[in-house]
Amino acid sequence: MIRTIFYIFFLLTIGLCVGITMRLCWDLSFDFAVFSTTYQGQPSRVLDDQGNTLCTFAVKQHIPVAFDQVPPIVWQAFLAVEDRQFFEHVGFSWRGIIRSIWVNLKQFKKAQGASTITQQLVRLLFLHNKKTYWRKCVELWYTIIIELFFSKQQILEAYLNNVYFGGGMYGIGAIAKGLWDISVDKLTYDQAALLAGVVRSPSYYCPLYSLEHAQQRKKVVLQAMRDCHFITQTQYDEALVNTITVFSAHHDEHIVYIKNMVQAACANSRIKDLYHGGYTIQTTFNKAMQEHAQHVFVAHVEKLQKELTMPIDGGLLTIAVETGKIKALVGGYKYTVSQFNRPLMAKKQMGSTIKPFIYAAAIQKGYSFNQLELDAPYTFTSNGVVWSPKNYNKKHYGYMTFAYALAHSNNIVAIKLLLAIGIGYVADLLKMAGLGNDIPFYPSLALGCIDVTLKQVVKAFNVFANGGLLVEPYFVEWIKDANNIKIWRHEHMQPVRFCSLSVASQVNAVLQYACKKVYKQSCATEIIGKTGTTNDARTCWFVGSSPSYTTGIYIGCDDNRSMGKHIFPMHTALPIWRDIYNCLTSSKSIFYYDRLLTKKYIDKWTGQYTNNYDNAILIVQ
Repeated sequence: MIRTIFYIFFLLTIGLCVGITMRLCWDLSFDFAVFSTTYQGQPSRVLDDQGNTLCTFAVKQHIPVAFDQVPPIVWQAFLAVEDRQFFEHVGFSWRGIIRSIWVNLKQFKKAQGASTITQQLVRLLFLHNKKTYWRKCVELWYTIIIELFFSKQQILEAYLNNVYFGGGMYGIGAIAKGLWDISVDKLTYDQAALLAGVVRSPSYYCPLYSLEHAQQRKKVVLQAMRDCHFITQTQYDEALVNTITVFSAHHDEHIVYIKNMVQAACANSRIKDLYHGGYTIQTTFNKAMQEHAQHVFVAHVEKLQKELTMPIDGGLLTIAVETGKIKALVGGYKYTVSQFNRPLMAKKQMGSTIKPFIYAAAIQKGYSFNQLELDAPYTFTSNGVVWSPKNYNKKHYGYMTFAYALAHSNNIVAIKLLLAIGIGYVADLLKMAGLGNDIPFYPSLALGCIDVTLKQVVKAFNVFANGGLLVEPYFVEWIKDANNIKIWRHEHMQPVRFCSLSVASQVNAVLQYACKKVYKQSCATEIIGKTGTTNDARTCWFVGSSPSYTTGIYIGCDDNRSMGKHIFPMHTALPIWRDIYNCLTSSKSIFYYDRLLTKKYIDKWTGQYTNNYDNAILIVQ
């Protein structure tokens, strides 16, 4: 009886395995064509808000190469760094699998994989890259089948013809042509090492994006090739000092920042293979605004680099006031220099761009812009530390209105006001604005000593143009597949009431005065704005709005060095904003403000109502 049960169980197990194998073989039979040299698939298009093509995810070149056309040193470079036992194993490495399981168990997550070239090929052609145990099991089945049906040479040929190298180029033939305008048989061993290093992370190591990163990775591959005795010590030493240059770049380097954002957004929505899938991605960007912003930003940064003789860089972000739709984004001066998307990732102290929020908090607590405060030398002790803050020009002007203090970015008055209304109260308001949760409870908070991204500053400042409503910036509206079926849509969030329309209107009026009288800016529409500078001019900010758009810009060095003495936003960030807004068209010319308020002129020193317009500030009360 026991023997009978054993045989039944054994036969069922064998049958199940055979059934699964046959099913997988049947599924794969439809895809064996990918081993041929014919390129299949459709490119994906990224559209701007007018339906214009902003960029594409397209295979720019696909030059299939037969295995016998590939010099041994080329495929040896890939084996050295990706799969040294390729010709010995059966498609997977038991040792690698056991090692990865052990690491994953220790870290309680799927932290490490064990991928041979055959397994990588399976993922390239048939599966997704998401780390799941089920995917790994299916991957092993597919690997075994491919190893059974194809020779090692066929597998390696398929891998080299399908692996992605960045810049829309798939396959060793395409990248050789794209980088050096040569055929594969002309590749040198150090060029082969550079290419083998790219596949680990094309977005990081592709020489089209960063030649520096590619050179660093090439050294790792060369060392592996030497250890495998594919090259001699002499060849290794020669290749280390040999600097490889690329033939040309096959992309608009500024739009790559946006392409990376779109690609990441699609990956988060489990949409893969943009280069073959034929997707249509509708974004919020405006192509004309984007191109103009890029042109103006680069021109000004190049000028600053020459004047200050240092690697000045920065970022720019424009959103629609009412919706938060991102219309333009400049991630940096040059993508080939740095792939760091500064508006979304770089954290800088926000400086005096924090001050409108302090005054908004004060207005909410019952203060008025025609109230007075003394601007005089001020020393106090905080946590045992004596602090004597100063204004940016080291001067003091006596009593002045809060309106004048905000418009001229007075430090002493801002600090006194912060202490009067309570640091905790202001910190809660800043958190609500999305300016971080780790707000320091120090008087220096009034000078903007919190680290924020440009996106955070633009989102927060936008409330003063949007009647006190807080909206979340976004850039993808919807995604359709190759059959024109909408498979993803942005979920619109209701605006959050940050402050009352009355408070927003009062702050808005003072910031309008600042633009006209302090910053000496004029535009076809009403505009508001605020400058910001951090200690030693490490970062210069300007964030400003028209009734339709809010744009923030920061200028500085990535290593946070000082840009020198007498460096201010008026001569760095503000001119970029001005040149962009002078060419912007807007459907609205004036800001919406609380109609229960009335416009009044006050004396900037005494706060009294006046008709002496030369010495007055227009506020609403």
